Amino acid sequence: VPLAVAALSGSPDSAANERILGQLVFDHHLASVIPLSPEAVVLTVNWNADGSTIVTAATDGAVRLWDSQSHAEIRNKQFEGTAALSASAISPDGNRVAVGVAGDVQIWDVAFGTQLAGADGPDTRITAVVWNPNQTQVATASTDGAVRVWDATTGAMVSEYLGPAGPPVIVWNLEGSRVYKAGSDGRIYEIDAKTGRIYRQV
Repeated sequence: VPLAVAALSGSPDSAANERILGQLVFDHHLASVIPLSPEAVVLTVNWNADGSTIVTAATDGAVRLWDSQSHAEIRNKQFEGTAALSASAISPDGNRVAVGVAGDVQIWDVAFGTQLAGADGPDTRITAVVWNPNQTQVATASTDGAVRVWDATTGAMVSEYLGPAGPPVIVWNLEGSRVYKAGSDGRIYEIDAKTGRIYRQV
């Protein structure tokens, strides 16, 4: 039965590509399958920096960590209210996971499954979470069109840019000083992570 692609991510070393097809994760050779809950549809998928770990957030309210070689499930964190969980991202060093729960951001320890930080966000839904290169902050995109930057240690909001709605696509520059957002108007917005102000748009 054909399944729609719900999320897509490539490994950092390009050795493999993980495609989320409804409930299943395939590698680029289509040689193996990671089954999720029959009711689950994967919302987001990404890798840690060395490509050893994959994190997925799914509609069954679970954030799962996977070993990218064996495809074994490392950890499963269930969140209350399946509709609230919307995005997740693993830190480059693989030690923490940032999770979007409705409009809130939570930072979790991978090894022990404990919450390290969190902050109550506005009444919206986070659609993307991305760590900055030095792992001190996370940026989020949400359905209200905003890009918000959060302190990864305290959970406090650092800056906020209220812009046009757009696809759930945000990326950091290499220095961790700017966040790029795609807008529904076809423009790319370069946002100062410290102030939330537009640096330029193209």
